[in-house]
Amino acid sequence: MLISIVLFRFPLHYYARNKFNYIVLQNIITINQIIGLNYHHFKFTTNDTIKYGILDT
Repeated sequence: MLISIVLFRFPLHYYARNKFNYIVLQNIITINQIIGLNYHHFKFTTNDTIKYGILDT
């Protein structure tokens, strides 16, 4: 099964303003980890954005 989500950007201040959306984002990340998807990279960047990619071989 090939799932490739390339580079999504989520401004931290947006989710800080909207708590519900932030919780939804955290739940999506947790569900993806439970399903067993491999995160290509998940890191905080200097411009306060979350970059993550889901990539499998």
